[in-house]
Amino acid sequence: MSDDASKHLKRNFTLGVANGVVFMAGSSLLSATTILPMFLENVFHSKALIGVGAYLLSMGWNLPQIAAAYFVRRVPLRKPIYIVSNLLRMGFIGAFVLCVFFLHDSPRLIGVLFFSLLGVAGLAAGTAGLVYQDIVARTIPANRRGAYNAYRIFGGQGIAALASSFFAKWVLDHPERFPYPTNYVAIFGVAWACMTLGTVAFSFTKESPDPVADSRGSFRVFVADVLLILKDNRNYRLYLLQRLLRACEGFAIPYYVLFAKNVLGLGQGVGGTYQIVGVTAMV
Repeated sequence: MSDDASKHLKRNFTLGVANGVVFMAGSSLLSATTILPMFLENVFHSKALIGVGAYLLSMGWNLPQIAAAYFVRRVPLRKPIYIVSNLLRMGFIGAFVLCVFFLHDSPRLIGVLFFSLLGVAGLAAGTAGLVYQDIVARTIPANRRGAYNAYRIFGGQGIAALASSFFAKWVLDHPERFPYPTNYVAIFGVAWACMTLGTVAFSFTKESPDPVADSRGSFRVFVADVLLILKDNRNYRLYLLQRLLRACEGFAIPYYVLFAKNVLGLGQGVGGTYQIVGVTAMV
């Protein structure tokens, strides 16, 4: 780690943890296993579209990684890419929240806007996430990353996400106060606000130029190098295989909350209940 990065370690550590806590409080309200499936049931009759739509943001996160990595490695300062990518992501998510509020009487249009706006937001998130990992690797030393991620995960996926889950349950449990679409506009609006604040916090980190930025080589050569890693590294192949199998397993999970709501008759609030139980189990 460079001397400049060491100088700003405390600042970058604090801002990174704040980013994780606040951002995860918001992203938990866009849960692919609880909140989004229940929302999409108001939009689509097709169960397949509900399942695919629930994981749209996650799929978008993974799609641009190889192409983004090729371009990101060519520039020594990468925080501007993080900022622009998040402006796109939060802009499109915010636009969708407004569309739900103003255009909810047209489910077909909302469905089209969901896949188009959140699809682009997911692609932007994939680029932002790649740059985020790169910046952390260059600003937080290896012997501090365990504590760094522990604070982020416990504070964000734990405490903050649990608070968000109680908020979601409260909104969904009071349809007389929050009828559709106000309930989901409130949930998505809070998600957008927290995620935006989280990205703003990380944008104030101090980044040093990457001394090994490489602008040489074509994209074809870059992809060939990636394939060579897959060919030579058995552990990495097994890692990718388990990620693929877990992703296949995950596509069934959004239907559990719909089964509980529609077949077991547990009502709208079951989405918040599932969210609380899931977060509590993680903590």
